[in-house]
Amino acid sequence: MTLIILYVLTFAIFLGLDFLGLSYLIKPVFSRDIGPLLLDQFRLLPAFVFYAFYIAVLLYFVSWPAIAQDKSLLWVFGNAALIGALGYGTYEFTNLATLKDWTPQMVATDFSWGVVLTGTLPRWGSGARGCFPDGSGVGEKGGQPPGLWPPPGILGHLELAAKLGREAPCAGLELVQFPVSDARADQAECRQADMGRHAPHLTV
Repeated sequence: MTLIILYVLTFAIFLGLDFLGLSYLIKPVFSRDIGPLLLDQFRLLPAFVFYAFYIAVLLYFVSWPAIAQDKSLLWVFGNAALIGALGYGTYEFTNLATLKDWTPQMVATDFSWGVVLTGTLPRWGSGARGCFPDGSGVGEKGGQPPGLWPPPGILGHLELAAKLGREAPCAGLELVQFPVSDARADQAECRQADMGRHAPHLTV
């Protein structure tokens, strides 16, 4: 389910941004140089097939590994931009090599847009690590075992304790023994390390 949500979100964002890019960056240049060859309305099915396959490749090679392995944003951008350069570059440089009316400005415009768009889009996905209900995408570097949700915090520790069958600890608290004179003298209380407040749980 997590992967499906990520795919749908990436698909929608990519489609919306590319529509703006095609309308205001690509179309003016292409209309000027090869206007007679352009359709008044693009064919929906071929466009959908391309976007569906392209987003699937992007998720498989970049977004999902970035989430699962906690990759850096530089890694995400570099690998995604490489896929963008491959995809858009194949189209543009093949046309430049085979079509007489294809111009270098068309290549530069479409190629640059494709690289920037593809390079920045997966950052939405990698920035969502740890935000899925099943905890998918929280790698070892994130400081939390994979598959555990919510993340560290009061609710996170409660859920973690439920999974492990242990008493739930408090987040950011340390165990302190307080001398008391009543029947609870052997009970432990915990206080919040940075605020000095008391909470009825123990931390790990």
